[in-house]
Amino acid sequence: MFSRKKNTHTSFCLYCLITLLSLSISCSLDKDNPVYPNHNGEVPGIPIIDNVLINTTDSGKIVNLGWTLLNNAKGYFIYRSTSYNGYYDLIANISPNSVTEFSDNNVYSGRTYFYKMSAYDEKGLEGHHSAPKRVMVN
Repeated sequence: MFSRKKNTHTSFCLYCLITLLSLSISCSLDKDNPVYPNHNGEVPGIPIIDNVLINTTDSGKIVNLGWTLLNNAKGYFIYRSTSYNGYYDLIANISPNSVTEFSDNNVYSGRTYFYKMSAYDEKGLEGHHSAPKRVMVN
């Protein structure tokens, strides 16, 4: 008799946990839900790297990235990888929003790099990452 009560209690607790978890996930995915942490229901848009220049200086190569300003972004994160589907390191936090270019001087000739970026809002909530931009440094 005791073990039956214990199993019933365990099952009920498991049911409650699963219900709470599913509600939490559901609310976090619903941007129109007031539980969503961003006050206006929108994270910043997806920035697009639309300008890439490779410059040569006395100290080596520099990759200059440029993008179009997003009005509802407070700043941008820049990520870099050496493979398209590889791990992307955060290499820069660009703030204020008015800055629309970044220079990466930690690159080497003969290598290919992939850059992604994202925008974040005034609460620090990060939007989606851009598509990777392939850059060959010659």
